[in-house]
Amino acid sequence: MRLRFLSRRALQLIPVLIGVSFIVFLTMRLTPGDPVEHMLGQAGRVTPQQIRQLRSYYGLDRSLGMQYWLFVRHAAGGNLGISYSHQGRPVSQVVAERIPATLELTLFAFALALCFAIPAGIIAALRPHGIYDRTATLGALLGISFPGFWLGIVLMIIFGLRLHWLPISGRVALGLAPEPVTGLHSLDALLTRNMPALWSALRHLLLPGLVLAAPMVAMVMRMLRSSMIGVLQQDYIQFARAKGLPETSVVGRHALRNALGPTITVVAL
Repeated sequence: MRLRFLSRRALQLIPVLIGVSFIVFLTMRLTPGDPVEHMLGQAGRVTPQQIRQLRSYYGLDRSLGMQYWLFVRHAAGGNLGISYSHQGRPVSQVVAERIPATLELTLFAFALALCFAIPAGIIAALRPHGIYDRTATLGALLGISFPGFWLGIVLMIIFGLRLHWLPISGRVALGLAPEPVTGLHSLDALLTRNMPALWSALRHLLLPGLVLAAPMVAMVMRMLRSSMIGVLQQDYIQFARAKGLPETSVVGRHALRNALGPTITVVAL
């Protein structure tokens, strides 16, 4: 049964990938402007022969169907082409250089969101409709409503430009870059026991991490609160309390464990 389900899902993925690739290809082709003219725009005087050679190199002189086929074939093989905005370097190489920074920021924001959301959801569920619950609900609403780009600018102005508490760019202070091990500066500093570099990397991660974590804190907190309120009304929770178990054990071992199911689904997404 599972094998048949997975096979059906895998087959359904094929038309989705084809549709996505076609939309991406069509969007690039319908974008105003000629990429060849853009690439050669700052090169001074160019000849028609140079333009034809560049079109032929990128396959822009072929039919639209052949261009789409080359696009899909190269993308499937990991060849994303040459970046004319990075001195002719391969796009895959440019992207690969930025994966460690992206992964580090994503994991940091993920951990930051869980550290705030799980305790806030538990406390709100233990005292529903109280002042803390109402405050947390308002905070969750604001966290979802504020656009990330706006929140990022506001935090940069307050904590970076006005208070000078946190840096607003970069990954680590100049001259403190740790010895590269994994490409993640905070983890590399921890592995090499470089505490100044670790502190600097965490300070650089804090502002963008807060911006990315804000909507996730709101969603996870509201989901966990709703699940916990439902679980706390179950008979086995009342029975555990009647047995005289400590409240921490009732909440942590019994209620939280059963309330995490829907929350884990949201976190995984």
